[in-house]
Amino acid sequence: KQRIYGKAEETIMTLVSSNPKEKITRWSNLLRTVVGTYYNIPYEKESLAGVLSRLRSKGLPAGEWNEVSRIVERLSELQFSRQDIPSHDLEETQKTLLQYVRGKIIIGNSNS
Repeated sequence: KQRIYGKAEETIMTLVSSNPKEKITRWSNLLRTVVGTYYNIPYEKESLAGVLSRLRSKGLPAGEWNEVSRIVERLSELQFSRQDIPSHDLEETQKTLLQYVRGKIIIGNSNS
């Protein structure tokens, strides 16, 4: 699990793309992998929304649910926005994702 989180963190930090939508798509896929791994949701070619609905049925504590669903909403907003994505929004989203993934690395280390 730690390797998955570490790889996701590295990719989120270093992904270079001139196309912001492509970045958002890659980040969404990474988030899906991290959330699926962390909560033991079997990996299927499922959308992030699909992973969210499985999470909802697991009855997560409100704080965890809010954190994950807020990130997913933000990624969806950016992904389906008709306008160009301002670099500020990309940077904020990247910071939020890194914070989330790093939280899983820390929690994972303390559980092992």
